[in-house]
Amino acid sequence: MVTRALKEIKVKTETAFKDQFKKLRDYAQECLNSIPNSTIVIHTVRVVPDAPPVFQRIYICFGPVKRGFLDGCRKVIGLDGCFLKGQLKGEILTAVGRDANNQMYPIAWAVVEIENSSSWTWFLELLKKDLEITTAESWTLISDQQKGLSNVISHVFSGAEHRNCARHIHANWSKKHGGMVLRRHFWACAKSPNEPLLHRTLHDLRKLDPEAAQDLEKYPFKLWCKAYFRTDVNCDTVENNLSEPFNGTLLKCREKLLIPMLEDIRVAMMRRIGKKRNGVLKWSGNCGPLIAKKLNKNIFASQGWHVDFNGDDGYEIKKGRQQFKVSLSGRSCSCRR
Repeated sequence: MVTRALKEIKVKTETAFKDQFKKLRDYAQECLNSIPNSTIVIHTVRVVPDAPPVFQRIYICFGPVKRGFLDGCRKVIGLDGCFLKGQLKGEILTAVGRDANNQMYPIAWAVVEIENSSSWTWFLELLKKDLEITTAESWTLISDQQKGLSNVISHVFSGAEHRNCARHIHANWSKKHGGMVLRRHFWACAKSPNEPLLHRTLHDLRKLDPEAAQDLEKYPFKLWCKAYFRTDVNCDTVENNLSEPFNGTLLKCREKLLIPMLEDIRVAMMRRIGKKRNGVLKWSGNCGPLIAKKLNKNIFASQGWHVDFNGDDGYEIKKGRQQFKVSLSGRSCSCRR
């Protein structure tokens, strides 16, 4: 009896699993009908020329989400992937931006057979088309150290700035060089706003642990150190903390079958937009509370600095032996903080 019941359950489960793919195009069309200007691309393959098509990938970017990102977010995108669990094997690739309150803004996602150069190229080419990016020089993409992704970004988003997540670099580096003291030196390097400060921090690390400093220099500084980041994107994060909160949402549904999982993501997105909209209505100023908090912190830190006008829209600011130039039109400071 038990064996027969298990067989029946297995048959029903397999049938339900296969039915998902039969219904997938209908589900996609229903989403396209109800959510204007959306993009849903289903990619199939044939094992042999005369064989029926087999599902391989699906890409989703909802129209209102896309428009919100283009209208109100910076040109910064975090890329990540997470494994699926349950019967549906594969991975979810995600592209996440940063909203006006410095919080995550999911843009697009895809279910793919595996995370590799081919799937990332397919995903990023669709994303680039959706975001109407003709030249990528003004964009910044942040990722972990996924194998092959750097080459894909260089190809698809030619000219864009590519950053690696410093936290993942630290996780690899600290396997050999652990401890709180070395940890503090690592993050001091990652967050050094300019090259002179980075070089001083590295000098201190070399005196403390020459081998640790030598191993750290194997990771290209331009990919994870703030000192080498562009300032025109107005985002100095050294971590890929854009994508990971969204992956937390995915963890709750990645064991489900394909359509229920996609529907859970859609509903989570819809509810999130409503929640954020209600939150904005409660803002007391012209910017989000997290931005206001950061601004107030910087205002407090600026106390004690002497300001001299140096013509046009420039100023020199001094405090002790420190001296920097500020450009109001360029919205920049030579300190790069």
